[in-house]
Amino acid sequence: MIAFFRLCFSSTGIIRPLCISLVVGTLLVAINYGAFILDGNFNENMLFPAFLNYLVPFLVSKIAAAFQIKDNEH
Repeated sequence: MIAFFRLCFSSTGIIRPLCISLVVGTLLVAINYGAFILDGNFNENMLFPAFLNYLVPFLVSKIAAAFQIKDNEH
């Protein structure tokens, strides 16, 4: 289990999850906060939830890649 977490959070294979996170996160921010941004009502209370829109896709893609690597080893 520890080896799996090391694989999940290793620095190898970081470009693809970053790209996925940027695309998906930007779409989620546009959907969830687009009206606030365009109206100029986006405030600091929305920063952390907006950050999570980028973090979650990054973590999901990193974990999925780790599962794929683990499955390919067996």
